[in-house]
Amino acid sequence: SNATKFTPPRGRVAIGIRRDGNRLITQVKDTGPGIAKFHQPWVFEAFYGASDRSNGSTGSGLGLAIAKALTELHRGSIWLDSQEGKGSTFYVALPLGQ
Repeated sequence: SNATKFTPPRGRVAIGIRRDGNRLITQVKDTGPGIAKFHQPWVFEAFYGASDRSNGSTGSGLGLAIAKALTELHRGSIWLDSQEGKGSTFYVALPLGQ
């Protein structure tokens, strides 16, 4: 929901999924404001809010922390690639079953 919340009107949100060896990788890419490098190490921490709030959106700062916890419970990993002013891509990699 963050991708749609912070992407401006006429922006784009794209979802992709691919197999990488024994992992399934899901990605969500948006054309929102992006996240400054300074904030990126902490975006998956509970109650940390680094997003551009100029669109009036608010949140608890828990969504990405919960996504990280659930991903790690499944022995997966979560990360982002973001450029301020150009958008963000969030990735979740989960191991495939035997």
